[in-house]
Amino acid sequence: MLRLGGFRRVVHRLSRPYNVLAMESSCDDSAVCLIDRLESGPKLVDHRKSTLNSAKEGGIIPIDALAHHLQQLAPLVQSMLEENGRPKIDLVCATQGPGMFSSLAAGLQVAKGLAVAYNVPLIPVHHMLGHLLTPRFFTNGQSPTYPFLSLLVSGGHTMLVLSASVTSHRVLVDTIDIAVGNAVDKCARSLGLVGNMLGKELDEFCRTGDVAQIPDDLNFPLPLEKRAAASSLAFSFAHYASIMPRVSKKFALDPLEEQPEEIRRAIGKRLQADIFHHISRKTTRALNQLVEDGVIPKTQSIDFVCAGGVAANSVLRSTLETLKSPVPLKLHFPHLEWCTDNALMIGWAGIEMYEAGIKNSGMAAVPLAKWPLSSFPSETA
Repeated sequence: MLRLGGFRRVVHRLSRPYNVLAMESSCDDSAVCLIDRLESGPKLVDHRKSTLNSAKEGGIIPIDALAHHLQQLAPLVQSMLEENGRPKIDLVCATQGPGMFSSLAAGLQVAKGLAVAYNVPLIPVHHMLGHLLTPRFFTNGQSPTYPFLSLLVSGGHTMLVLSASVTSHRVLVDTIDIAVGNAVDKCARSLGLVGNMLGKELDEFCRTGDVAQIPDDLNFPLPLEKRAAASSLAFSFAHYASIMPRVSKKFALDPLEEQPEEIRRAIGKRLQADIFHHISRKTTRALNQLVEDGVIPKTQSIDFVCAGGVAANSVLRSTLETLKSPVPLKLHFPHLEWCTDNALMIGWAGIEMYEAGIKNSGMAAVPLAKWPLSSFPSETA
């Protein structure tokens, strides 16, 4: 049986200020940071990141990602410490999961070595917890306030979460197939776009340049809208990734990637609008259900975080800003540089866990490729 690290509550905590070294390696980003945990608020001392370039491969190859972490993590930590006067480290935080097993293992091993060398605690962190807590770093944990909602959108996850505390999370809506970021990447590739971050490429491609007139019926039907599934609280995005070849043949646009930019841009704009409209509809449905169940008072506003790599998308942001919600929403979007995977979010999540009295026997932690947020934290059997 895999051990989740043995979460337990403890009384002893570090007194502020204290220094935190954190790292993220769940996928293809090697990221490290130093945080000075001041009483007045956390201060980001340094953040360094190296991303594997997999544009030629058309996707991330796990063995290449592992090699990248093995080559990059230790030198990133070494240079960061040396260039910041080798500060005393009081706490080490690292991603335990979910993510690519080998990538997670590379980061955890470096983190364990550092924790042993400095003789300090190691806090293994849930990757998605890091994303949803990111806005709280910039407000010293004051906002968003618990309970709050989070729409977590990335290449590996798409879920709407209700968080009652740092350790209590209820997944309201999840994807039944692939994540939105995965679907957007596949669609961008079918439109002939290339790059290391295809979702970003598609967003920028659709925002600049001329747009052709395309038929009104060239659209992408919303998934899970037939009578049997219309009321379901679930996302689905595989439909968008598979429909592109059929659309190009139906409208004599095959091969699609060789069509004029104006046509591909028009299709891309409509595609993004439909994908994020699907997210909007299901999110609204979940909010209505929360109000009907009395979980959220209709007269009370609630904080709403949108985080993860896809949260940087301009169309998604504007869609959420006009979301038809039964309750007032206070939207929180991380700055664009903190939407993608980073070490700051892991460091701050580790700080919140530690200051909540949650200690994880990090030396026993193993990588967890799959780790439902609703089961965090888990006790060791």
